Amino acid sequence: MTKDQVDDHVKQEALKFFNLNFPKGMLGTQEVTPDINRPVSGTITVSTKTNMPTAIMSVFGVDSLPIAVTCNAQQNFINVDIVLVLDTTGSMNDKLSSGQKKIEALRSAVMAFYKQLSSFQATLENNGYRLRYAVVPYAQAVNVGKLLYAANQSNLNLSATAQYPRITGSSGNNSDPDISWVALGLAHSGSWIQSSSYNGCVEERKTIVTASATPTDAELARMTDLDVNLLPNSDDTRWAPADADPNLVAYGLAACPTSAVRLQAFSEAAMQNYVDALSPGGATYLDIGIEWGARFISDAGVFADSPLVYNGMRTNKYMVFLTDGQMEPQASSYSGYSTEVMLRRVSVGTPNTNPIKKAISAANAMNSDLVARHNGRFDAMCQVVRNMGVSIWTIKLSDAPMDDHLKKCANVGQAATVSDQSALINQFSLIGKDISELRLSK
Repeated sequence: MTKDQVDDHVKQEALKFFNLNFPKGMLGTQEVTPDINRPVSGTITVSTKTNMPTAIMSVFGVDSLPIAVTCNAQQNFINVDIVLVLDTTGSMNDKLSSGQKKIEALRSAVMAFYKQLSSFQATLENNGYRLRYAVVPYAQAVNVGKLLYAANQSNLNLSATAQYPRITGSSGNNSDPDISWVALGLAHSGSWIQSSSYNGCVEERKTIVTASATPTDAELARMTDLDVNLLPNSDDTRWAPADADPNLVAYGLAACPTSAVRLQAFSEAAMQNYVDALSPGGATYLDIGIEWGARFISDAGVFADSPLVYNGMRTNKYMVFLTDGQMEPQASSYSGYSTEVMLRRVSVGTPNTNPIKKAISAANAMNSDLVARHNGRFDAMCQVVRNMGVSIWTIKLSDAPMDDHLKKCANVGQAATVSDQSALINQFSLIGKDISELRLSK
């Protein structure tokens, strides 16, 4: 029930329920129109009365008997946790056919969604429950390093032996740089992690190269990067702080989104300020987005922010996963898996610690296989999230159709492609109505 009001949508749903349970002419009764009203906040009452013709009783002069019914539907007073996993890649700065930038449409849709649920949030809070949001902006990496460090300093590997990609030349071609793998020779200190010098992105923890694009169950069991609830217990299971060469950024090969936000009860002003700060940049790694969306809405793991029960009532969990494209990893980019053309953390090949001449050209031949492998990881993570009891909605903001990976990721009937701001807001509205729908009480 949007904004705690009996609107046309509520009346239509109430009539559907009534007509299903009491069809026209049932037991010989005349057609009736039920009264639908809101006696108190969060409750809808449906009532009606009619006369039912008799058979045996008519012999005794009683031709009909009065019947009446009243039922209530109450707001679903449970806890609600929502994680918004939002594409903030470079293409989100492109314009829609209306001339509006995609990132602007995203901001408007998120705020419309928030406002739609604001009265529901207040009702839950007034009854001792809660509605919270987490937000995970993603590109080729996610900005979670400072959150990990604040939760537990041992979540990050600050080893002095860490190695990072650096542009070391151009081989005479300024648009196709040479990249080397360089040991910095010094540990990243805690003060550096907490300073503005660190952008907050991380390199994923240890993984394996799978035999094919689709991981087997046995392979998934060895991929610590996809283990949502595994607590770090060694350097292999910790995340490394990303340390991007400014030259990689200048070449468009490195990007770090706005810092993610853990589950909290946002105010309208706080949500507005947050979405206004979203800044597009980088390549599309859908799997990295959903990995961290899962961690932010889990009841276990490094954050464990979303318990199954709060204040004696269960928690309903939702993930809204938005993108404007499809999987588009780049082997020459510095991503959450470092630089694939060198390290081969995801794709088949021997890690190469020697300088890569004309790295972009060298990486192009790898990209199609890399797409398939990251899609395989994305598919596996979608199943993990659904197994957690999270209801997944996927939205593609594009004129192009949604691919099967995004379709299959969503729960049944919860995948949609939209091409403008109005359609995007409408889709968020449908999600909001699903989250705040009424439940029959008696």
